[in-house]
Amino acid sequence: MKKSDFETLLHQFSDVVKDSQVILSSSTQEEILFKARIWFIDSSKLAVTDHFFNISRRKYAYQWMKEDNSLIIRWDNVKHHPDIENFPFHKHIETDENVHSSEEMDLKTVLAYIAEQLK
Repeated sequence: MKKSDFETLLHQFSDVVKDSQVILSSSTQEEILFKARIWFIDSSKLAVTDHFFNISRRKYAYQWMKEDNSLIIRWDNVKHHPDIENFPFHKHIETDENVHSSEEMDLKTVLAYIAEQLK
């Protein structure tokens, strides 16, 4: 993700986004790595990691946390829960052990979900 695309996306959610920081944005012919933090109006925050490599592979994690860093939800596609429906896409709700199936996620979908929860 380019920094400009990130900023454009955040603008769409400006009613709930309080601040943001791009931690890493790098790309080569082989891979794109993007890491950022987003803070919301309720003082919760989202840690964003999106890693595209070899064009067709992607690893992601979107970790939404309370102000004290306790987990609200983390969506990711790490291949460590093969028994989950829709593997490898899953989410952890409130604890790492509370795992549920999820659709494949992207930042826009995650932000839309968070915005709905904050209304």
